[in-house]
Amino acid sequence: MASRKLKRHSSFRVRNDPLSAQRNAETSAIKPKKSKRELNPGLRAEVQTRLDWAHPGADRRTGW
Repeated sequence: MASRKLKRHSSFRVRNDPLSAQRNAETSAIKPKKSKRELNPGLRAEVQTRLDWAHPGADRRTGW
């Protein structure tokens, strides 16, 4: 795994430079995507309904 990261993110001039490989890997990392609940309002409503049912006295503002 480490050798693959070095090959993918090292510059052509410098071989086996783990610091630049790590920096390049962090820069090109995949950005976090939105969760299924964020993308699907129906699912979000279903989850909230079940949470309300499981914790009837819970306050939505504080989460407790």
